[in-house]
Amino acid sequence: MTDNWVGFRSIPPRDRNRKLEKRKFDYLLDVEGPKVINNFLKREQFESWFGTVEKFDARQGGRISFNRDQKQFHGAFSRIQIPKQIILVTELHGEISMQLREGRQTKVILRFQKALLRTELDDWLIEVDRVVAKFLESLS
Repeated sequence: MTDNWVGFRSIPPRDRNRKLEKRKFDYLLDVEGPKVINNFLKREQFESWFGTVEKFDARQGGRISFNRDQKQFHGAFSRIQIPKQIILVTELHGEISMQLREGRQTKVILRFQKALLRTELDDWLIEVDRVVAKFLESLS
């Protein structure tokens, strides 16, 4: 007889020095919804705004690895619900959530959140602004 036991790993205690920081961006774009979705799920389009990617698996639970400033970072797609929402979690950015609503114009909501120390906040805000600017540039 074999015993199969599935356990749960205990959650590490919360770091009280870190504060959950959030940024939200709303855009009405004259771009079709599939183009926005492909910017997240197609490697070539993803690299155009995210940077050089070494590993790219655009499935729910799929992993990515990318380089920024000679450092390697990892992440994963935690939710892919086409055509409404894609959530990507990375070491550098924290959680990136993209929500999409199509109409006469495409409404795109980008949300970023990450638990940060005070000393990390400025660098994170700069990186978030850089990624958002490159994302919008890649859609034009």
